[in-house]
Amino acid sequence: MDKDFQRFINAEIQKIKDDKWIEGEKRNCDPGAEYEVEWVDKNAKNFRNAWNKSKCQDCIYCEKCGKLTLSACDDYVKN
Repeated sequence: MDKDFQRFINAEIQKIKDDKWIEGEKRNCDPGAEYEVEWVDKNAKNFRNAWNKSKCQDCIYCEKCGKLTLSACDDYVKN
């Protein structure tokens, strides 16, 4: 798998996990795998667009905070 694509996928998976955890806290239960499918249907396109505009995609700290898709970041260091 292409390294850039793998970085994107890892960031997207982390974002899904974080959002799922937040939703679980709201519901007071695990929203289950269906939440992940729903997230992809509703949010994947916007996440991809944000990723393509972000500094995260080529930052050495991508694994830590790439899920945030920031356009500006004080911690940015080009990979």
